[in-house]
Amino acid sequence: MAAMGELDQQLEIVRRGYDPHQVQRLVGSLAGELKALAVENAALREQLAAAEARPAEPPSHSLTAGDDATAARSRETADVLDAARLNVARVMERATKEAAELLAAAEHEAQEKAAQQSTAALAAAEAHAKEMLDGAEAELAQVTARLEQGRAELAELTALRETLRTQFSDTRAQLAAIEATMDSAAAAELQDAHG
Repeated sequence: MAAMGELDQQLEIVRRGYDPHQVQRLVGSLAGELKALAVENAALREQLAAAEARPAEPPSHSLTAGDDATAARSRETADVLDAARLNVARVMERATKEAAELLAAAEHEAQEKAAQQSTAALAAAEAHAKEMLDGAEAELAQVTARLEQGRAELAELTALRETLRTQFSDTRAQLAAIEATMDSAAAAELQDAHG
């Protein structure tokens, strides 16, 4: 059975709470203590029931010294049993109360830690989502700028194509005019040469 001094040990406070390993060890120790006290309490109850079940012998007027000693031992045993019963009840009550307090403190600390972790995880997720959104917006701005630049280049190329078509048509017309002029001049020379 664990020493009662373990019930009075001090717990170190770490990260806004008790050290979880120390709490687990102490709760385990208290649980062992409670089990041992429950076994001891059951044994004492059995002894008490057995003692109470024995018929009391009527007092005789001719008590001997041995009878006096037996009666004294019986009273002493009853007193020890009563004291043990009271002591067990006090220890059980104290151990149960301390175990409940430790469990409540551990649960509270676990809830606080879980809340802090979920808050931190939520903040990290929000920061990551914002970072991804900012990156997507920056990429969209770049794509939009490239698209606008492509449209401007396409408009320039379309205008250049139209200019080239016009120049080509003009050049063709000039060539056709030159050819017609040359044909006329050649025909006139031919006539002059025959005529």
